[in-house]
Amino acid sequence: METKKIKTPSGAELELKTSLTFGEVQEITSTLAGEIQLEYTEEGKLKTPKISADILTKLENKEIEKVVVSVNGEKENILEKIKNLDGKDYNFVILEVKKITKDYGFEEKKSL
Repeated sequence: METKKIKTPSGAELELKTSLTFGEVQEITSTLAGEIQLEYTEEGKLKTPKISADILTKLENKEIEKVVVSVNGEKENILEKIKNLDGKDYNFVILEVKKITKDYGFEEKKSL
């Protein structure tokens, strides 16, 4: 597994994977699949899917879990450590993670 190290605006050091395995991509995709409900009309036409309001947060969390290897050299409880970083690191971390996951069909967030 190839990784790269980056520093966040607040100075935290993150180690990120540079690519994902087939299984990791499937796990991210399954996060989406579990949150979308498909319904059909009596005529058999697909209705507009119902999507959970917190789907983007769940997707970001799963992407973080699959891409980030360590936070300040620590490899345990990655998501919790990311959530405890300075708030100004949010966009930076998400954009860095999206640089990896966009190659697998997950769109890159432009800005908040």
